[in-house]
Amino acid sequence: MKRLFLLFCTLLPFAAAMCQEVAGVRFGQSYQECKRSLDKKFNGGEASYQSEPNKLVYYDVTFGGEYFYSAEFDFQSDAANTYLYYVSFSVSYDDNQEGFNKTVFKTERLNKLYSKKYRQTSSGRDEDGLPYYFFKYQDNDYFVSVFMSKGKNRKGEEKFWVTVDYGPVYSIDPQDEI
Repeated sequence: MKRLFLLFCTLLPFAAAMCQEVAGVRFGQSYQECKRSLDKKFNGGEASYQSEPNKLVYYDVTFGGEYFYSAEFDFQSDAANTYLYYVSFSVSYDDNQEGFNKTVFKTERLNKLYSKKYRQTSSGRDEDGLPYYFFKYQDNDYFVSVFMSKGKNRKGEEKFWVTVDYGPVYSIDPQDEI
């Protein structure tokens, strides 16, 4: 009985995180299941072309009432299955004062939005003075992060970025792959 109780206590947080939904898909859900749902949500119901295995990427999406340039869904895989474990939404603005102001405004707006659903566990500014926020789900103090950064886009142009990350929620222990 004691063993069963310990097993239950060990698996409960993992199972709870696996139940968490983002954009209509659950952590631990397969690539194909997620692709069907996300194609409906972000691609007008049409089958999307995806260029990388174990990754779904959609562009020009609306999520939580907010516009994002891209939404990325990453999967772990083993010999038999794939498992959703990480989700990221991002949008960029020009590298000028107006772009900076828009980035700060969106970051703060997202902080307020996420504070309504999740408990904020940490906030601050990075080494460049840009804001970040972490939000808790179940026993994961850093389940959601909302942050501002500066970096280059695919064309090599310097931009300000707002990113919202969920996870990772591992179905496969990364150390098992070593």
